[in-house]
Amino acid sequence: MEDRLTFHADYHKSGAIIFRLKGELDIYTLAKVREAIALALESSARTLIIDLSELYYIDSSAIGFFIKVDHEAKKKLRYFFIAAPSHEVKRMFKTIFLHRVLNVPDSIEEAITAAGLPFTQKNLNPPDVSNTLK
Repeated sequence: MEDRLTFHADYHKSGAIIFRLKGELDIYTLAKVREAIALALESSARTLIIDLSELYYIDSSAIGFFIKVDHEAKKKLRYFFIAAPSHEVKRMFKTIFLHRVLNVPDSIEEAITAAGLPFTQKNLNPPDVSNTLK
């Protein structure tokens, strides 16, 4: 069976955790991502960025989850960005005006800059958290 979703997290030395999602994010694949992001919100990281550049499908459960993460991040005084959405995901966000509700920069670099973190590729450590859902 082909993997429907893979993800991993990179830890930025300046305080950001960057989750990179690839594939499909829906009600069936959301559970492990939800668990990993909940752990990230409990960490000392002040910025959480979800990279959607390689996500080609998203459903309403994932959208609801992003809204919930944004709310939780604000309660904990954290920055939350959904960065670099793929063409398919960006089109959906614009259709439902989600880009007006959430922080959706066009790139990881823009998200890091908006959070006030210096961006360099050297600041990214190898992934500590990885998972593949089938």
